[in-house]
Amino acid sequence: STPIERKVSAELNLKAALRAKDSSVYDMASHYSAQGLKLLGDENWEVHGSLLRQLNLIHADAEYVLGRFDKSEKIFKMLLAHVQSPGEKLLIYRTMVDLAHMMGRFNEAIRLGTVGLATIGFRLPQNPGKLRLLFLMLRSKAMQLDRPSERRGAIIVDEITRERVLLFTVI
Repeated sequence: STPIERKVSAELNLKAALRAKDSSVYDMASHYSAQGLKLLGDENWEVHGSLLRQLNLIHADAEYVLGRFDKSEKIFKMLLAHVQSPGEKLLIYRTMVDLAHMMGRFNEAIRLGTVGLATIGFRLPQNPGKLRLLFLMLRSKAMQLDRPSERRGAIIVDEITRERVLLFTVI
């Protein structure tokens, strides 16, 4: 098959993977995204970057939901090398925090969260004192009160500015 045919087939696999994921049929989402990735190959990031990114994100998410944490983690780590947007990197780090937590690697979860926040310019102190932690917690709670209840505790990616993404978490 020609490169154009492989790209069209990969796009069809992406559509099928999205539909499967939206229907919570994660084994099929994993299958279709893997098929799309197989058609494109990993060496074509310059040509098919957006399509590869979307297929890999669906594949990693599906593997995570299916409990195949090692495979999901490997895909997320690879994605970090190819994703440029701070908002997208933050979302990947957020899922990797959950992944590390599910695997019982709590120190790594904290480290990943700290690195993820640093990608958007939010620096956390390495060893904050109790007073600093209390201040950060109260500031976070105060910021959340300014948000509608359905948006509290969510990563606010739609408010990306040139300088940073606002992150609100429930403490």
